Amino acid sequence: MPCAPSICVAWDCPRRGPPQEARFSIEGCSSPTDLPGPIWSDVDASRIRILGRGSAAIAAGMAALLDERVQSILLTQSIPSYQSIVDAEDYSVTLDWFLPGILQHFDLPDILASLSPRPVWIYDAVDADGKPLSKSAARDCYLQRVPEHSSAFRTLRFGVGPKNESDLYSNWLQNA
Repeated sequence: MPCAPSICVAWDCPRRGPPQEARFSIEGCSSPTDLPGPIWSDVDASRIRILGRGSAAIAAGMAALLDERVQSILLTQSIPSYQSIVDAEDYSVTLDWFLPGILQHFDLPDILASLSPRPVWIYDAVDADGKPLSKSAARDCYLQRVPEHSSAFRTLRFGVGPKNESDLYSNWLQNA
C-alpha cells in the first residue's frame, strides 16, 4: 500500500523479513517513525493514522492507545470483540491474537472507546468466523461495552463498503 510522505496509512504484521516501506512490524518498531529510510523523514506527526485490516486491526487499536500521535484509525474486516470469539461456536481468529485472561480486564471496544476524541472508523466488520456483519450488528457488539450516550461512542463510525477500498481510504484520510 503506498504511503504519502506526510501520512502513515499502513500497518502490517509480517511474520518474516524486515519491515517493508510504509509498513512496520509490531516486533520491530515501537512506532512508525522508528523505521529507517527517507520515507519517514518528511512525516508530519500530526497526520499519523493507522489502518488495520483483519486481525491486524487488533494491533492497530492497541498501537493507537499507546501512541497519542495517532490521529485516527480505520479498522476493516475486524472482529468487534474478544467476547465475540468466546460466544461463537466456530472461529477463524488465529491463536497468536489470543491473550489469556484479557476479558477480565478489558475488551476491544474498551480500547477503542479510550481513544476518544480521536475518530475510529469500523468498516466491514466480521464475526469470529470471518463472516461479514451488518453495520447494525457491528454497532450492537460495541454497545455491549460502550454506552451509546457516552462521548466515546460518538467518535465511533460504523459502515459497510464501499466496493472500491481506495474510495474508503481517501474518504477516511480527508474526513477523520
